[in-house]
Amino acid sequence: KDKEANEIATATVLSLPMCMPSLSSGVVSAPCSQAVASLLGRFAENGSLCRCNGQILERSVMLKTLQIDAEVLFQLAAHTLSNTDVPSCISDFGFEVCQMETYRGKGVCMKWNFAKLENAIYEDWGEIA
Repeated sequence: KDKEANEIATATVLSLPMCMPSLSSGVVSAPCSQAVASLLGRFAENGSLCRCNGQILERSVMLKTLQIDAEVLFQLAAHTLSNTDVPSCISDFGFEVCQMETYRGKGVCMKWNFAKLENAIYEDWGEIA
């Protein structure tokens, strides 16, 4: 389960560059939808996303700082994916569009804080950067 949670966290981080504009605007881009389907889809399909969902934020300082996990990305992209691609454990409460200079985090709109984000990235990858 730990290995799966780490893999899901990694796939979530890899999806972020394609999904950050969509998290800010609420408009799902094709690259974001494709990233969610291709990088996270197998975890939804094999059930590990639902088994590990509560543990993903703990696997990455960056994800925890941003309050973004695979659930947030699936909620964002849900209407662009087929129903069978969205895991049953993902709550479907719609995706709220946030105000300027904010993005959709886990259940709330959050203000960008690039200083915190920079520190979080360094904590996650400082030794390899």
